[in-house]
Amino acid sequence: MSVATLAVKELKPGFGAEILDVDVARAPPSELAGIVDAFQRHGAILLRDQKLEPDDLMAFIAAFGRPEGHTLGQFTLPGYPKIYILSNRTVDGVPIGAHNDGVGWHTDYSYKAEPVMCTTLYAVEVPPEGSDTLLADGCAAWNALPPERQAMLAPLKLHHSYQHFMATREFNAMDLPEEIRLLPQRGQVGDALPSVRQSHRQVHQDPSRVVAPPPFHQRTKRLRESLVQPAALRQFGQETAPGVAHQP
Repeated sequence: MSVATLAVKELKPGFGAEILDVDVARAPPSELAGIVDAFQRHGAILLRDQKLEPDDLMAFIAAFGRPEGHTLGQFTLPGYPKIYILSNRTVDGVPIGAHNDGVGWHTDYSYKAEPVMCTTLYAVEVPPEGSDTLLADGCAAWNALPPERQAMLAPLKLHHSYQHFMATREFNAMDLPEEIRLLPQRGQVGDALPSVRQSHRQVHQDPSRVVAPPPFHQRTKRLRESLVQPAALRQFGQETAPGVAHQP
């Protein structure tokens, strides 16, 4: 099945799409291939009202490529080390999932030598408020920059470091144990992720530090901040309702 035969509703011109009338748990390989194609075309997809067992979720993820395990193993689902639980609940005083891990603008695994294609979010239970997922289109934001701004940023390099990210993030900052510290990646601001949309720029990443003289640090910091201001989000962002969401 191609994306042309799926019922697809664009969420924002040029970015994001909702796929309608698909039961992911029972979708044949041809339909899953059409969903992957829609993701590649739109950069982010949403499928509402899915009922997935862990095996169903893993089969869906595998349609996009080889599943990647989470760097931290504390809150993975028992028996499913590649499913990581996000939750604010506790049982007998013990948290059942990671809390506040999704706070702050970021792209997962940007620090790896080979960044992942995408992240899958499956909402099992959500509150009536505060469960929104916000996505920002880095391609559109980059393309909207004046040519002179792009020329200033393109030669710069970013040092993507999971250790730096975890030590400096707003919530749950920590020093990583030696056994899970990863080799950082250095890349140009203009480096593209290895799939999805061709001009995805990584200037907005949390786990990064600019490798450049100090004046450039302030310029790139201002750029990152400008991308997540309300006016920029109205132009480049997308809010999704709970469901199964794929994002680059």
